[in-house]
Amino acid sequence: MRQRGERLAERAMEVWPAPRLSEEQRLAYQPSRSRSKVTPYTLGDHPQLAIPQIRALFDALDLSIRALDPNVYQEVLKVYVAYKCETNFVDIVPQAKKLHLTLNMPFAELDDPKALARNVAGMRRWGNGEVELGVATLEEVPYAIGLIRQSLERQLEEES
Repeated sequence: MRQRGERLAERAMEVWPAPRLSEEQRLAYQPSRSRSKVTPYTLGDHPQLAIPQIRALFDALDLSIRALDPNVYQEVLKVYVAYKCETNFVDIVPQAKKLHLTLNMPFAELDDPKALARNVAGMRRWGNGEVELGVATLEEVPYAIGLIRQSLERQLEEES
């Protein structure tokens, strides 16, 4: 059986030879590493950020979040904007009257003296994590950053 298989393989190579392509032709069919299955989104894809008050609020949060750690980066997705070191630690869903934040940490571990956050474990919503918080004014940004910092620190502790 093995000899017969080898003979059939040799015959198949004669009948269906491998194509001979120039380097240029081969490169045309080679998948590009820069192509991604994920559609690249920008902040412009979030129409709520065109509202001046919401944009000012977003910009203030964005600046403060990025200042938390040099490894923090932003990833703009279809429905929300994620902030990551290794994985999401806070997701922001821009809305018409506020920014909806989801912190990627257990609600029970959050130190929230003002009790502004709520537990959304098991609920269907956009974002990753159990903690939800709304930010509607610039005055709320410093407190929100304190909660966001807890989520980031928890992630960094898990990594080390």
